[in-house]
Amino acid sequence: MQTLIYPHVLRLVQGTIHQDPAAWVATYVPTPLDFIQTPASPFYPALAELVDIQLSQWLSYAQQHDVWTPTWTWGQYDDEWPTAQAWWSGKMTVERLIILARFQRLAQYEH
Repeated sequence: MQTLIYPHVLRLVQGTIHQDPAAWVATYVPTPLDFIQTPASPFYPALAELVDIQLSQWLSYAQQHDVWTPTWTWGQYDDEWPTAQAWWSGKMTVERLIILARFQRLAQYEH
């Protein structure tokens, strides 16, 4: 069954991922690492090049900043946003460090 479904699901994943790596950093779009969070993912072999680009982007960003920050804002509740932004930054940073470790790229994280 998996053999029959896999090509269709892979096509859906490929069609969902935003194909411009520059957009991954600046906007809130679907990225390879939204779907592939470990090298054991069945989609990793087909999308390894895009995953590697995104991992490298994360490392480059991390070397310039203390934490990862959201690429979005609420556009409302301006008094509450700084607290929420700090929470999201912490969550994103921990999750990304875990994913970098899974891909054995954490040693490249110099901070």
